[in-house]
Amino acid sequence: MLFSSSIFTAWVKHCSNILVLGGRLKLRQMSSRIDWSILTILALPWLQLLIYRGWIYTASHLIDPWVYLGYMLQPAQYLKVFAGTYYGTRLSWILPGHLLYELLPPIVANYVLHLGVYYLAAISLYLILKLHFGWRTGLVTAIAMGCYPYFIMAVGWDYVDGVGIAYCLLTMLMLTYASTSRYWQLALLLSGCSCGALLISNITWVFCIPSLLVYFLCSNKFYQKRALITSFQFTIVGLIISIIFFGLINYSINRDFLFYLPSINFALSSVGKPNPFTQDWSNWLPQATWLLLPVFAFISSILLVWLNRIRKIILSALVIGFQLCFILFFSLQVILELKGTIFLQSYFYASYSIPFLFLAIGSQLASVLERLRKIEVGLALSLCIIISTTFLLVDPVDETLIPYYPDLALAYCCLYFFVGVCSLLLAQSRIPRKVAVIAGLVLVLTLTTPVLKTAMLASDLGRRNQQEEDYLATMDANKILQSIDPEIKLVFWYDGNEAHVYRAIASTYLWGYRLISEEFPSLSTPYLSIEQVQKQLQQHPKVVILSKQTYPLSPLVKQSLSKAGFQAKPLASYPINRGQRSFTMTVIEVSKI
Repeated sequence: MLFSSSIFTAWVKHCSNILVLGGRLKLRQMSSRIDWSILTILALPWLQLLIYRGWIYTASHLIDPWVYLGYMLQPAQYLKVFAGTYYGTRLSWILPGHLLYELLPPIVANYVLHLGVYYLAAISLYLILKLHFGWRTGLVTAIAMGCYPYFIMAVGWDYVDGVGIAYCLLTMLMLTYASTSRYWQLALLLSGCSCGALLISNITWVFCIPSLLVYFLCSNKFYQKRALITSFQFTIVGLIISIIFFGLINYSINRDFLFYLPSINFALSSVGKPNPFTQDWSNWLPQATWLLLPVFAFISSILLVWLNRIRKIILSALVIGFQLCFILFFSLQVILELKGTIFLQSYFYASYSIPFLFLAIGSQLASVLERLRKIEVGLALSLCIIISTTFLLVDPVDETLIPYYPDLALAYCCLYFFVGVCSLLLAQSRIPRKVAVIAGLVLVLTLTTPVLKTAMLASDLGRRNQQEEDYLATMDANKILQSIDPEIKLVFWYDGNEAHVYRAIASTYLWGYRLISEEFPSLSTPYLSIEQVQKQLQQHPKVVILSKQTYPLSPLVKQSLSKAGFQAKPLASYPINRGQRSFTMTVIEVSKI
């Protein structure tokens, strides 16, 4: 009996050991299949949100981003009422947003939409560089872009530059797969579809086509050498499929298949004409911190190409290809700026270079990054996150902090310089790798001291929840407006100095198309003549007054209307309360005296 019991005990122990070993083996297999770099990228924006969640909302004093939110909330109505505007042609941004707002609560939809754009761009960048150089280069570069202030600003608001960056990188990822995968025909087809969505998001992205072409030629030459004519045919078919898809959606709404004509007509009408918002170089260049890193990388890219050609240093065609892509695109931006556009003086147009900028930087640093150990990769990531943290403590759209922006841009240039110094030091075999990394770390921390001081200054400004409250107040107002104004005929009258959120609400109605005045209780406005205001009131007699006053029909209001030849009667009032955002929407109806 004892003998059989001992056998049974031994058998149980043996089985348990097998199960434990099998479990460990299974865990190791699962761990080996998990791409921990992608998990790191997925975690990054949540860390940034934990530090400051305001970056994922549009600032309330802006106009154009809120216009696209209005389209997302009511695309069918807007495409009919505001037919012929180029805003409504950007369906590759409007429709995904509309789908999310239909399925999810507003604040959840906003998070999913902007985090989706963030992830699409960052993961595409990571995979491109990983396929070409290795996971270290891909991860460090993706994290660096994810921490770059102007990337965070681009993907955090409702304007179209963020989604354009994502579509551009997705297109390049598909072109990468076309060069490296056996399913190259499908990859080229998808690259065409993505490129179509890119161009539909903003026709300005047509200037990136030469860089995309250069990239595919270099990548294709380095790898499989697909037939170029066949490759272009598959890409063009994908592009046509994308345009037809959005054209059919637009046709189902307002019986117009040629939805993209307003964008084309607007672009053609702008050719050869200076942009009305163009400023003198002396007014904007000293504050253009969004150009510091691109200019720094532009110079290093030119030097690298020159050294490769003159000094015959050994660089792969891929590294040179990435430099040429960035040089070409940034040169086009400079030329267009000289022609009178705002490609460089506006950060939301300058941000279009971000995909090519970070691909160029990543490929420049690939040789050193791939030689780093995991702990040193972690150090590089920590530096990016530290600098990003200081940025998120500063309100990026607060004009009062513009003088401090150069400190932040300088910090990024220092980080770039740090990795470059490490590259040179590592090239000298006598200098230990740790010495190079520590020296660079000391350099960065020393030169980023002004940024830390900026963060300390900004931490006392007490505006941490402003953007979220403005967003929620705008959504509350829109919910009411949709119920009382299904035909989109209301016009807006408010004091723009009383609260920026008033402009956000009016901008969801395309602002200038439905604006009476931002000088309430006066009807005077720098945007419209009194004759235009009178015409607006005749066409749209129901007016929404946004004010903190519970009864805004004061004698001054009646006097302003009387001077313009109108009288008014109140119809309804709707209170809006979101934290510090407390005001009343009062609907009045005007008529001729």
